[in-house]
Amino acid sequence: MLLSVTVLSVLASCIVSFYCSPNIPIHFNGGQADLFVNKYIGLFMIPAFMIITLFIQRIYNQAAWLIYFSVCLHLFLLCAALIY
Repeated sequence: MLLSVTVLSVLASCIVSFYCSPNIPIHFNGGQADLFVNKYIGLFMIPAFMIITLFIQRIYNQAAWLIYFSVCLHLFLLCAALIY
């Protein structure tokens, strides 16, 4: 289950990278975006963290919740990348 969620996150990042602007927002202040990063760094940073967490989870089982939290954060980032 965790592997499939991670693979879907990577695929979603690949698809969204074709449709978003070169810089995507990663921080908002008062509803306005105030910090932008390159789209490849922004879109693939969380899936890379999820892959690392997959390996940690094999040793420390409670690390699995980090992947699910990362999915929620990644979905928000994907929406922000498409909207702005």
